[in-house]
Amino acid sequence: MSKTPVKVYKPVPPPPTGIRRFLSPGYLLIGAGVIILAFILVVIVRNTVAEQNPPGDLSIPDTSISYPSLGQEHIAEGAQHVAYNSNPPTSGPHYVSPAPWGVYTNQLPDETLVHNLEHGGIWLSYQDPTNQDVINQLLDIASKYPSHIIVEPRPQDDSPIAVAAWGHLLKMDTVNYDVIYAFIRRFRKHGPENVD
Repeated sequence: MSKTPVKVYKPVPPPPTGIRRFLSPGYLLIGAGVIILAFILVVIVRNTVAEQNPPGDLSIPDTSISYPSLGQEHIAEGAQHVAYNSNPPTSGPHYVSPAPWGVYTNQLPDETLVHNLEHGGIWLSYQDPTNQDVINQLLDIASKYPSHIIVEPRPQDDSPIAVAAWGHLLKMDTVNYDVIYAFIRRFRKHGPENVD
């Protein structure tokens, strides 16, 4: 007599219920995806609202100084060039690559940041890197804009605070939010090469 193997069936466990059901890998992946998507949407909406409603009252008089353009020549890093006609510079020869928009605790080369101005950027610089009150105020201003803003220390400024755009410079002894916001609204994204 031949023996046929007997198939033993293991009982299938019932599907998870209650909290265990939501801790299963499938639900965790879906939950993580929803959270990531929500975060992305919040960032997009925040940036869109900031771009559509920038601070700055254009009825505030423009007290900046206008400087003639020194051109838009690209130069190699370290190359000699004509002297800039403002401090900090507002146009002229500059390096091939601009800096990423943002806040810097170390000074960047002027030739790099002039390229940012060419792209419609605003350059907020402060003379005293130990003046935390001024730094905090400039950081507060910069936080209102998702791009086209650079903040950095620049000890060779001839005023405590300088706000530069392509061809325009605002020099200040103290931070005046209204005047700076108006300057930014007038000149941000208005360089000769507007690049987002």
